[in-house]
Amino acid sequence: VILSVISVFARYKLGCKLISWEHFHFYENLGCKLRDFARILAKRYADFIVVLTRQDSLQYQEKPSNAKICVIPDAIINTDMEKNVFDCRIKSPFILSVGRLAYQKGFDRIPAMAAEILKKHSDWRWVIIGDGEDKELLEKAIADFDLNDKVLLVGRQNPFEYYKLAEFLVMPSRYEGFGMVLIEAMNNGCPAIAFDCKCGPSDIIEDGKNGYLCKAEDIENMKEKILNLIENPDILKKMSEYAPGSVAKFSASEFVRRWENLLNEI
Repeated sequence: VILSVISVFARYKLGCKLISWEHFHFYENLGCKLRDFARILAKRYADFIVVLTRQDSLQYQEKPSNAKICVIPDAIINTDMEKNVFDCRIKSPFILSVGRLAYQKGFDRIPAMAAEILKKHSDWRWVIIGDGEDKELLEKAIADFDLNDKVLLVGRQNPFEYYKLAEFLVMPSRYEGFGMVLIEAMNNGCPAIAFDCKCGPSDIIEDGKNGYLCKAEDIENMKEKILNLIENPDILKKMSEYAPGSVAKFSASEFVRRWENLLNEI
């Protein structure tokens, strides 16, 4: 959508139609104020703005917009990547988290949660896939809580193998654009627990069916839901069986169908 600062002018020079495609959400500019200006231009001059979630659609429509707002979520694409060399400390059962090691993703909250949860269930591990600027901060917190053999930072990996082996996924993000890891995990039979943050999780998680949607920033609620899945294997099994079908609406074919409908309308 930030390219609207160029495309809205090209639209008139070239006599073409304009679709601006939002890959995050209306109230997050990623530290770039030009993105805020681009969104204003898109609302006024684009024919359509494509957003990823229903929540973001409502955010875009809080104030009048000349552009029509259309929701087209991201699609699940299971890509073939290099096989992983698994850390010898990884043993089943384990909880999985996937993403950049950055403030947005909320992984800094994991060590404190894990210290309490894994104390009660010492046979479990918590595996974190990803890399980023908060790596050293996380390593220190893990050491401070004496969790070096319990909370495992495995770096950049092919997450799809882990989705199949993990018991469930935890996404403690403070905010999201969509939440691709949720649909990737569920498509592989891995239910998920996430905060109801802006934007994405509420479009994906059917609370109590394919995972749990926790009140945003409610750490105690998230710990309670994690313990509930660990201590109730029957519930976990039902969620694992239900999860793949629940994300069929995010298939590549459905993604293509939505875009074809939009292009036909425009």
